[in-house]
Amino acid sequence: MTAGEAVHQRSWLRTVFSTGKWYLLSSLMTKGLSLILLPVYTRYLTPEEFGILNTLTAIGGVLPVFISLQLDAAFARFFHEYKSNQPMLRALYSTIFWFVTCYGGCVVLFCLIAATYNPEWFPDVPYIYLLLTFVPALFLQLGQLGTVFLRQSLDSVRTTSLEVGGALLSALITLVLMIGFDLGVLARLLGIAIPPLFILFYYILYFRRAGLLAIMWKGPIFKKAIIYALPLVPSIAGGWITGLSDRLIIAHYVDYDAVGIYSLAASLALAMYVLQDAITQVIGPLAMSGFFVDRKQMLENMQKSAAQLWILMLAANFMLVLFANEIIAIVSTHAYASASLLLGVISFAYVLGCQYRNFVTIISLHNRTWILTVGGIGQAVLSVVINILFIQHFGIRTAAWALCISTLAFAGWLYYWSWRLERFRLREGAMFLQFSGFAFMVYLYDLFLADRPLSLWLFAEKLALASIVAGLALWLMRRVV
Repeated sequence: MTAGEAVHQRSWLRTVFSTGKWYLLSSLMTKGLSLILLPVYTRYLTPEEFGILNTLTAIGGVLPVFISLQLDAAFARFFHEYKSNQPMLRALYSTIFWFVTCYGGCVVLFCLIAATYNPEWFPDVPYIYLLLTFVPALFLQLGQLGTVFLRQSLDSVRTTSLEVGGALLSALITLVLMIGFDLGVLARLLGIAIPPLFILFYYILYFRRAGLLAIMWKGPIFKKAIIYALPLVPSIAGGWITGLSDRLIIAHYVDYDAVGIYSLAASLALAMYVLQDAITQVIGPLAMSGFFVDRKQMLENMQKSAAQLWILMLAANFMLVLFANEIIAIVSTHAYASASLLLGVISFAYVLGCQYRNFVTIISLHNRTWILTVGGIGQAVLSVVINILFIQHFGIRTAAWALCISTLAFAGWLYYWSWRLERFRLREGAMFLQFSGFAFMVYLYDLFLADRPLSLWLFAEKLALASIVAGLALWLMRRVV
């Protein structure tokens, strides 16, 4: 489709499923491929090495926020205002691209210099690891602007092709260097670092040919974008603190072995994110575009999709709880066995957070990004406080519960403001009953099945129970009208 086409004019459900299948493929091949490769990591990396790798990726996860100052979010917000005006869209994209290039390069350079003169920050971590953590973040963030453009245009095939290609290249580099050359952590860092460079090169050519990338700077456009974007920085940084800083706290109060075990459970829980992301990536652009035309209809559509997503995510979370022991046994060695106790709890955080995109769309539409900022800071503070106070006493389970509690608090905050701004309501009564049924099923599992040794008969019982839950979930989803 062209940038100026009104994406919301398509059938809502048809677009969600027809476009969402491409995003699902993309998520499966990017985040899902990382899950598939976990057996390789857990066999070629000790828990300590896996902990170091995840500590570095946690640091690399927050760096793009400070490289771009969330201007990619501003590009997504103002895309629909400028998409019918080629000169304005070119000015928006070019201004943001060149700012991120210059400013982001300075941020990366500062990080490298700071790490050089403060080696105690990363004890026992080779400098090449830090180089491969910091520098690729700039390439990744510049490429993200192109991804935002394609997603807002619902160009799912091109988006998927690029992301799947990058994921396959990343996996290939990692496997060759880790298995063939026994490079350990370095192999994975190189696998993460190289693909973003190729994808950025493609986007530069693409936007040059499309006439959207030029050497230009528009001060008024930058001012409008940065005013929108800056309040988001604490919010996104807060999300990173909530979701990833727990590795740093675990490393401080426990050890890198515990970080490795926790990280394995967190990596497997990403299956929940893969599922919801494929759907919400479509709903976001549809809702943002449609709000400019028919807000009432968009709110109704969002309410239905939110109810269906809630049921789907509850059922998926139960499957992870049900088969946690089997999954851990398949993808890792005995050294990681205790990760099965964390998988269901960490994945439940994605159930609680599956409504975020609906709320964020409404808040972003009203340019009330301070709401995200306050909520993100509050979420981060709550998570860090719980972790610091209790990890040293109760171990790494604390981090999993802290993630759920802080996610619930943030979701509640966003929901309150979505209601204030647009009177957007979820179907709270039905959702609570569905959650109660989920909790009861988990209780029954814990009572009768959780402590039994692995066997084919036990697996058959679990499979039968999973089939019942899946059928019930499909029935409930069909009844959402």
